[in-house]
Amino acid sequence: MSRTTLRVLGSHALASTAMSLVWPLLLLRIFDEYGDGLVLGAAAGARMLPYVVLSWWVARLADRHRRDLIVRVTLIARLGLLTATMLALATDHAVLGVVLATLAIAAATPAYPALAAGMPRLAGAHSERATDLLVTIEVAGWVVGPAIGGLLLGVPWLVGPVSVVLSLGAVAAYAGVRQPRPAPGRLAAPPSGHRGPNRALGGPLGSPLRRALAVLMLVNLVDSAVAVGVLPLAKAEWGGDGAYGPAVAALGFSALGGPLLSLLARGPVSRARLGFLLVAGGLGLVVVSGSVWWALAPLALVGASTVVVESAATAAIQEYADDDRRAGLLGLADTAMVAAALVGSVLAPPLADTIGAVPAIGSFAAVAMLPLLGVLVASRAGLRAVHLPHPRHAGDVPSRGDVREPAES
Repeated sequence: MSRTTLRVLGSHALASTAMSLVWPLLLLRIFDEYGDGLVLGAAAGARMLPYVVLSWWVARLADRHRRDLIVRVTLIARLGLLTATMLALATDHAVLGVVLATLAIAAATPAYPALAAGMPRLAGAHSERATDLLVTIEVAGWVVGPAIGGLLLGVPWLVGPVSVVLSLGAVAAYAGVRQPRPAPGRLAAPPSGHRGPNRALGGPLGSPLRRALAVLMLVNLVDSAVAVGVLPLAKAEWGGDGAYGPAVAALGFSALGGPLLSLLARGPVSRARLGFLLVAGGLGLVVVSGSVWWALAPLALVGASTVVVESAATAAIQEYADDDRRAGLLGLADTAMVAAALVGSVLAPPLADTIGAVPAIGSFAAVAMLPLLGVLVASRAGLRAVHLPHPRHAGDVPSRGDVREPAES
């Protein structure tokens, strides 16, 4: 890959991490101040809300305008808002900090669709590898940032400055990068033979795109619910705030192992099934863990497995879209999956208050098993299983509702 491509990936990694690492401290301050599951859920949900409200339409800006300009504006806006968040944390204004950190996320919403849409033209022959890395960075940013923030809870005064320094690095890394307007009406780097229609979610591609969106929504619901649910679990079962930091760190840093874990399966369908199976199994082990130290490895397995699922689904969507529609479709995917994450974040704390922290985690393990149970039921009934489309064979889709993946070993 070119140095420019690596700089773009590095900039996005720094910006995503900076934007996310302030949230464990913000949630802890909110929980300590109010001590209420509903308030905690609302604060956690604020992190997701901008994507739900904005992504579906701001992403289309990158289908009409210079993508480098859009990304650069978001980076500078995030830097300013995270600097203000640092000041709010330093003066113990937790609610104001949540508001400012939420505005930083709102400013970031056009960035990922613009980068993902422009990657085929930017990376050229290395587009597939670069896209895999970009997807991994985007997914990992949601959890690696909080993982670093969780580790910094022991020295909370460092959280704000670290976030600002990383934001400055992101701006510097992207300096001088040029990503032009999209090329109209064609794929910039088409998969083999694919020139099919890509208009919204209609036409022959509607059904597989909806399947991929459903997978993204389910895995994000579970992932976000667990990320918030470990806070009441740590306080109730694992000894308090000191257990929360390591738990969040294990869940977050393990996301970087997603690409390695995906090597255990071939093709997006198998990777998605494997990911859901490991998520459910890992959460089952968390339920029976008597302390945070026994739960760290299962939580790491969960974090890596959610990346496997999301990467498979996101890559499929990215490969289907024409260059002048790709950002909009990815923005729609952002809206769908973050809406599900919002539901998980808001649901987890009051659910833990109602049925207990341990049963709440167990219930999300059961949710992760639903896709596997659906495949089993469909197979027993002699029906077609629901599959993700294989990106390399997107042009072979014969008709709506009749999508099969090539044979896998």
